[in-house]
Amino acid sequence: MATNTDLFDATKLWATAVDTSVGTTWQEFKLNTLIKSRRVTVKADGAIYYASSEDGAADGGAVGAVRSSWTAAQVTNGIEVDLYPDPAKRITSVFVAAQAGTVSVELVQE
Repeated sequence: MATNTDLFDATKLWATAVDTSVGTTWQEFKLNTLIKSRRVTVKADGAIYYASSEDGAADGGAVGAVRSSWTAAQVTNGIEVDLYPDPAKRITSVFVAAQAGTVSVELVQE
């Protein structure tokens, strides 16, 4: 697990962000539950896979079939992801993995 991937910071009640590098296995980003956000913005300098805690991903695990796949061109400027597409479910973590090699990733919870 890479360092500083926890978006939870009790001193921040608005937006929080984290920058890190990810490899080809799932990297978990725990969301700040004190922020009543409805989205996360994902930026990367390469092609990535994305999943949420509702998709069965696990930190350090292999990328499975239930995931989104984005090209480098799609994520260079950021993609906003709705955290609560189903109001009955609560997403507690998001997961990112590089499609190949290592990519730099920035996540912003707003």
